Amino acid sequence: MNDTFGKLCEDAIRCLVEYMPSAEKLIKPTLLHSIRVGTYLYNNGYAENIVLAGYLHDIVEDTEIEHSYIENTFSKNILDIVLANSKDQNVEKENRNKELLQRCIDFGNDALVVKIADILDNYKYYKRINSQKGLDYCGGNTEFLIQKVPQSFKDSIFNDLKEFHENI
Repeated sequence: MNDTFGKLCEDAIRCLVEYMPSAEKLIKPTLLHSIRVGTYLYNNGYAENIVLAGYLHDIVEDTEIEHSYIENTFSKNILDIVLANSKDQNVEKENRNKELLQRCIDFGNDALVVKIADILDNYKYYKRINSQKGLDYCGGNTEFLIQKVPQSFKDSIFNDLKEFHENI
């Protein structure tokens, strides 16, 4: 039996463990967050490139990993999805998050699914630690997406996001 996808998922998690800084150096436990996002996508039957990008979605903005490493180890498509989900430090801080969200929308469904899984996990985390600031941040992201995501985007994850947002 050859489980290439399972091996790639493990490679993505090993990559996170190798490159991700310790939790003390980050705002939240990002390693665990990244594993939850990828696992959520895996458990919900998303395509391999989406799952792998889900595991790796924060690695570019939180580490010094070379883009070429992601491309050579996984694929150009996965790198592109990860980059779509990474904050651009060249954008003014007050516009950075909306620019990222718009970039995910512009990239298309794959990047948007990863971003929504990211927001859903953040919502759950901030709810668990009772962070109103974090919940407000997620709420702002969700409201932006509700306004901007094209009607043609029919993935059920978007309905999950809207429902979670309504019940906070």
